[in-house]
Amino acid sequence: MNEGRLPTRTWPPRASSAPRGAARVTRRERLFSAAAERMYADLQAVGIEVLFDDREERAGVKFNDADLIGNPVRVSVSSRTLGKGEAEIKLRSAAEAVFVPLAEVVPAVRGMLDELYAGLTGDA
Repeated sequence: MNEGRLPTRTWPPRASSAPRGAARVTRRERLFSAAAERMYADLQAVGIEVLFDDREERAGVKFNDADLIGNPVRVSVSSRTLGKGEAEIKLRSAAEAVFVPLAEVVPAVRGMLDELYAGLTGDA
């Protein structure tokens, strides 16, 4: 358990404040807003509702807020990930984030959401 941090919960689809197809896109640094905005548009284009967090806050604050809201997926970019042509994707219920090529962000998020909600609703 993370010391000093309250446990969080992934809510079932009917109880969560996050819509069924929600992902949170964050930008860790202002320089990367173009890549984050492109992912935001691409995810919305396939019907995934996105909360774009462009506040002037530290990444940890944004990530904590995403957990408190109950967002099931977080997508973020940084100098390190963009330097490798990747984005970081973290399923809320997973212990670790995964790094995927920028061109594969949309199918990766869609797959994670489909799998997550199939498991929650028993449609697996």
